[in-house]
Amino acid sequence: MNQDADNGDLYLFYIPLKILVYCSTFTYICTLQKKSNRYNNMGVIQTLRNKGGKISVVVISLALFMFLVQDALSGKNSLFGGNGDDSSIGSINGDNIDYKDLENRTNIEVDKYLKRNPNATADEQLKESFRDRVWQQMIQEKVLNPQYEKLGIDVTGEEIYTICTTEEFATDIVRKSFAGKDNVYDPNSAISFLKRLDDDPNGEVHAQWLPFEEEFSIQRMNEKYTAMTKSAAYITSLEISNKFSESNKKYSFQYVSQQYVNYNDTTIKVTPEEVTAFYKKNKEKYKRDEEIRRINYVYFDFVPSGEDTAEVKFWGNGVADEFKIAVNDSLFVYQRQGTNNNTAFSKEQLDKGVADSLFNAPVGTVYGPFLSGNAYKVVKLKKVVIETIDSFKASHILVRIENGDSAKAKNLAYQYMMEILTGKKTFEAAAKLYGTDGTKDKGGDLGWFGVGGMVKEFEDGVKSTPVGQMSVVLSQFGYHVVKNTAPTKKTPVKKVVLYEISRNIFSSQKTIDGAYAVVADLASYSTDYTSFSDVCKSRGVQMRTADLSSTNKFIPGLQNPKSILSWMYRAKINDVSPINTIDDKYVLVCLKEILPEGNLKAEEVTDLAAFALKDKKAKVLIDKFNENLKTAQTPEQLAISFGSVAQDIKGAVFSNSNLEYIGNEPEVLATMVTLPKQKFSKPIQGQNGVYVLFMTEILDAPATDANAIKAQQGSKINEAKQSTEYSVTEALKTKYKVKDLRYRY
Repeated sequence: MNQDADNGDLYLFYIPLKILVYCSTFTYICTLQKKSNRYNNMGVIQTLRNKGGKISVVVISLALFMFLVQDALSGKNSLFGGNGDDSSIGSINGDNIDYKDLENRTNIEVDKYLKRNPNATADEQLKESFRDRVWQQMIQEKVLNPQYEKLGIDVTGEEIYTICTTEEFATDIVRKSFAGKDNVYDPNSAISFLKRLDDDPNGEVHAQWLPFEEEFSIQRMNEKYTAMTKSAAYITSLEISNKFSESNKKYSFQYVSQQYVNYNDTTIKVTPEEVTAFYKKNKEKYKRDEEIRRINYVYFDFVPSGEDTAEVKFWGNGVADEFKIAVNDSLFVYQRQGTNNNTAFSKEQLDKGVADSLFNAPVGTVYGPFLSGNAYKVVKLKKVVIETIDSFKASHILVRIENGDSAKAKNLAYQYMMEILTGKKTFEAAAKLYGTDGTKDKGGDLGWFGVGGMVKEFEDGVKSTPVGQMSVVLSQFGYHVVKNTAPTKKTPVKKVVLYEISRNIFSSQKTIDGAYAVVADLASYSTDYTSFSDVCKSRGVQMRTADLSSTNKFIPGLQNPKSILSWMYRAKINDVSPINTIDDKYVLVCLKEILPEGNLKAEEVTDLAAFALKDKKAKVLIDKFNENLKTAQTPEQLAISFGSVAQDIKGAVFSNSNLEYIGNEPEVLATMVTLPKQKFSKPIQGQNGVYVLFMTEILDAPATDANAIKAQQGSKINEAKQSTEYSVTEALKTKYKVKDLRYRY
């Protein structure tokens, strides 16, 4: 990026030079012309004749040279490789993908969509979704399609015809495309359309068919490829047995340890040379996975001021006074663009102040103004109604979707339900063991709730589940094992209907201008990081820092920082941005530094000297342990020599990496599963200290039931199949070096 920017500087130098050449030449010719007019003699004319040829050659040569320089510094074939405005948004297998290509294809897709949906609006959110779709199409064309060709995966005309015209084989895209009455798939509609392909003199039917055929064929080949890769997913029964053993084989041992933080030997110090040596030995541990761009920034809210808020509240007081004496409530509300409908609210659905003031008040009572969200509201009690609503009682076990793995969560939900159905656990016990929300301690009991009391998907799931039975339901929170615990009952509920008039609190122009004046003052003095930092300190403005990358685009305090991210990847170190308007803030940014991907430099490793000191302490402690192990017969004897005690750990398992008292020490865990009974381990250099183990007992895992192993194997194979499509696609992206740089735009 820096080289591109330098090329831009050369180009800027070229422009005034070109102007200078033209102006100088024009001035020289004008001077000669004046001399010709003044003296009007043949000498001057002869001078022009003698010198004009030479001048013309020089001028033309310079002009040609300037044009060559311009071409050398710009364009895709420039001497410096690319232009100053790098428009690459990624690469696939070494081929750059140009931003303009992405935008052109996106615009074509958006136009097609708008033609099919005349009432739709081409807002930025819609365009962004199509950009992503086009990017996936590019990956499809350059990565996946070659795989299909290599494997001979294709879609024949007969196959397309069968799928389009047969109820049994029709896919979702076919059912949507050939729908008859009531939007239900009609095979005859497909047959009729396909017959028209043979009689299509104007090509109109073919024009409709070809995009569909292309989309359908790609989808069908994807399905075949995915089915083929899923068939390769397999988990052996031995793997399942080993996993069972890891979770159930138990180790009991004693250990003696010395923690680095408690080992205060003041004679152990590290020299700069030892720190350097430690870094060289361990530098592979200290890596930066991707390039980091570190920015410093300031922002100034132009959210409504206290004065703006007070103005709206004053308006609300006036409305409330007038509303109390209004003759025609409906007309009063209409004139002030308020809300007048018959929506009835229960007490729980209202703001607390409204509920307390109006729920038992006479009709016509006015309440407000009160602050609700970003608005002041005035309400008037229109009427009181009694509604009879359905109430439900249910229990649930919530299985959250972690790391986007929906299939795993779904399988777990069904697994828990099967444990309950087969009598291995009661619902209450399973909820306490597996639940992930606040109801787990109550055995999953949700109590009674009315219509609208839960999210729609969950409520519908309870309604469709017979009393006393269970089902698995997906909602925005995850998968639920739902149990309908009581018959639906009718409950009378008191509700109120309200008139409402409200006004949002907006920032006044005075507030906006005041915030801009502050940031404009900073910008006027900020030319690089030093001046930016200095002026912020002198003005008492907090300068914030953010480390940004392709995977971290979050800037604290800013909701939608796209403009900053785009600028950041075109800026040079020390550049200060123009003033950005983001949400309700003015933002000024400086690109402080660019930290490259790869090994960290020694000075970048936080507490490197402390790590080196800890390593040196470990070596000293290991020597001391080895010396004392020569004579120690028991853990207690070893502990006494260190002024410590031998700790007991009972029933540790390999599948739990967090050992009691010890914590997360991978080296200790690995030693535990390889140490024979009644033996000391060698001293173990851990993350927090040095440890010696003495194994006292090993209990093998109980014998496994063949049917249980088979059921678990089937479940794990299904999990593997569910993740195969994603895993294979990601592996292909790695092989074909897919670089997604769209975040720069």
